[in-house]
Amino acid sequence: MMKNSECPKKPRPSSWTGLLLVMLGLPCAAIGGPAESPPPGTVWRMPAEATLSGGEVREYEEGLIFVPANRSNPEGPSIGVRFMRFESTADEPGPPIFYLPGGPGSTVDPDDLDKPRISQTIELYTRAGDLVMLDQRGNANARFNPDLRVEVAPMPLDSPSDLEQRRGALRQGVRDALERWRGRDLALPTYDIAHVVADLDAARAALGYERIILRGNSFGSQWSFAYLREHPDRVARAVLGGVEPIDFGYDRPSHVWQAMQRIAELAARDPDLADHVSQTPLDEMIRVVLDRLERAPVTVEVPDPRTGERVEIVLGAHDLRASLMRFASDYYMRSGLKRWPKFIIEIYNGDYRYLGLLRLQARRSQSMPLVFLTIDNSIGVSKSRWKAIQSDPAREILGPINAVYEWTRDLMPVEVMPPGFRQDFEIRPPVLMIQGDLDMNTPIENARHVEPFMQTGHLLHVKGGTHLAIYEAMQYVPEVRRELLGFLRSGEFGEMPAVIELEVPDFELPGSGKSLFEAALDRD
Repeated sequence: MMKNSECPKKPRPSSWTGLLLVMLGLPCAAIGGPAESPPPGTVWRMPAEATLSGGEVREYEEGLIFVPANRSNPEGPSIGVRFMRFESTADEPGPPIFYLPGGPGSTVDPDDLDKPRISQTIELYTRAGDLVMLDQRGNANARFNPDLRVEVAPMPLDSPSDLEQRRGALRQGVRDALERWRGRDLALPTYDIAHVVADLDAARAALGYERIILRGNSFGSQWSFAYLREHPDRVARAVLGGVEPIDFGYDRPSHVWQAMQRIAELAARDPDLADHVSQTPLDEMIRVVLDRLERAPVTVEVPDPRTGERVEIVLGAHDLRASLMRFASDYYMRSGLKRWPKFIIEIYNGDYRYLGLLRLQARRSQSMPLVFLTIDNSIGVSKSRWKAIQSDPAREILGPINAVYEWTRDLMPVEVMPPGFRQDFEIRPPVLMIQGDLDMNTPIENARHVEPFMQTGHLLHVKGGTHLAIYEAMQYVPEVRRELLGFLRSGEFGEMPAVIELEVPDFELPGSGKSLFEAALDRD
């Protein structure tokens, strides 16, 4: 068994501060930490407690698992990967559940533990086994890590969004980020999918587990598929949502557009929206507005959130394309989805103020975790999928939705995985997929693609579900929660339904109450 150790016998704040550099394989004697990084397999941990959303106080441990910074150099320094572990409440715990955040670059922070979704995850999953929440190496959003981020220069406001300007600014931001961190022995070339998968297996071993249950959403599911490819015998089963097969990091525009059309169809059936969409459906409204903006950009005046001063911004077709999915901070869940028809209808009716506010924020502030680009670009895309994306007819509507990868992949310090890594493969352990058909991030077609390759699999199609369909299914259909717990405990699908249908989102009505622009100003 690999070695475990407690945190050094120093005041905890200074110990954890020292880890800012140890986590990345750097010497930190100058700030009070150990002179050398611990050997791989070492676990540093400290006790903590959290008050969950229902008021229950749960003890857990937070710590670092040290793994080789570069697995091609086993004699080199180690790097710390952060984890939080909650002990099972079951009388006879089964395999532990490893909760893998998405992104790449998402994390679960102790401040998140009292949020209902996270609290419910802790309560439910620990009824089956231990719950381990594991970060990706180099995660800028994780506690104790340096802020490994890409900052993109502001874009001009006096002209429509220009793809070449965006491309140039993003590429320069990546160059600046790499220059800022290169030369500090950060092992940037190891922030890739191969090391992230190996880190997961090292964490499994260091915490003393033989086999594990994978729980991943979005990139967390892609991370799970990659682990299933490399270590199928170490997986007892998996629960996946926001399904993203290994070769599906680059989205098919037509699949994203089909998700939007399903939202439009729901809106068309909503009697309260009938007067607004009966003559022109939402998807047709989008085409009309794109054509307008292609022919004649629009100038709107909006307040600058930083200064309160009113500024003018010029909007073009690419500004709308960039906002069709990310039209709100909670666009990926039902609370945001209920505003999507209103967003389209207001623009169609000539009110561009909310779009102007969105684009002002986007052009003034663009930032992303460096690992978002390094990990995803290390996965790459197959030639056949890239060819299909390039010729996809919905690309004309949505634009280059994979541009962030396309524009940066040649700048990355990581190696791209070989073609065989992205190929479909037979998945032997039992896998439960819970997927929403209104998910614009990872469309349901992704999960449909995986189905034939699962030896023992089940897809729960959540009609009306979003990117968070796992939570939504349990919230609206109690039997799903019961059957999910049964699957975690036994690996049997039991009476898990194949299809459930959620209530139609409570769409906001145009012309009633405040406009989206006015509501956004109130929130600010």
